Parts: sequence; structure tokens; C-alpha cells
Amino acid sequence: MSNINIVSVERALNGLVAEKTGLIADKEIFRGCLPAGADGFAVAIINEELRNEPGERIFTATVYGKSPDRDFVMRKFTECTEIFPLYGGPGILVDEIAINFYAIFKISMDFAAISDNGKIKTEGLLKLKIRF
Repeated sequence: MSNINIVSVERALNGLVAEKTGLIADKEIFRGCLPAGADGFAVAIINEELRNEPGERIFTATVYGKSPDRDFVMRKFTECTEIFPLYGGPGILVDEIAINFYAIFKISMDFAAISDNGKIKTEGLLKLKIRF
């Protein structure tokens, strides 16, 4: 499984979440992080459990979002939790390469009120575990 490209995994997950939640890639949902000063959502791989023997690969990913519209943030995160767990299935095409995973599990979901440039916004964070 060492031929898995971590960048392609992140792109595939971003595309999957965008498709299932109706968010527009690179406009409402981004890879890695939100653009400076923007509201919206972002998908990021934040960890890989390293192993010293061949076998499965396990990544931790997050879906992050923030907006002054608390209801919108909470609805979109609820939609995200309804996607998972997700087992195998058809590969997700990224750069003409199929990304085939074993499973994607939800770990936790948190919300908080934050101050952002003098405005109160709601942020959410969904943690996922991806197994290959």
C-alpha cells in the first residue's frame, strides 16, 4: 500500500465531501486550509500513523468550517457525518488515478463560537480516520 499518494488522498476526500454536501470545490470548500480571511470549509490530512512493516496505511483527516451562520455550519457538518462510515466502493478519481480506500470512519465532531475580526462565528471540526 505504499504507493498511495497523500496529496491524492486529500484531493479525493475533498472531492467526496464537496459532492455529498453540495459545496463548490475551490470556492466553498478547499484543500488544506481556508484562504486568509475567508469563511467556508476545508479538508486536510493531518496525520499518518507510520509503521515499520508493510501493511495498511492509516490517515487522520479533518473537515473544518467557519461562518457567521451557525445553522449553516451545523447543517453542513451533520451532512458530513451522514456520509461516514464509508466502506470501499468504487474508487474516487483524482488526476485520472482511482483512490481506493478500505474504510473512512468518523471519530468526533466539535463546534465552538469564535471571534473573527470582531464578528462572532461558529466553527466546526470533524475528525475522520481513513484506512487503506
